[in-house]
Amino acid sequence: MSRSSDLYDAHQRARFMRPDAHRWIRPDAARWLKPPHPDELKYSRDQPRDERGR
Repeated sequence: MSRSSDLYDAHQRARFMRPDAHRWIRPDAARWLKPPHPDELKYSRDQPRDERGR
């Protein structure tokens, strides 16, 4: 990897680790998020499960 790409990566990491990083995120970024699968909507993750997931 070249030094310039290392510097760019370090800059991006520092930028998004800042307390005001939310201002660098697009307001419509949610449209790129994967929608939840319908099976994931039926059950709560907080419900107790056995070792097989039931």
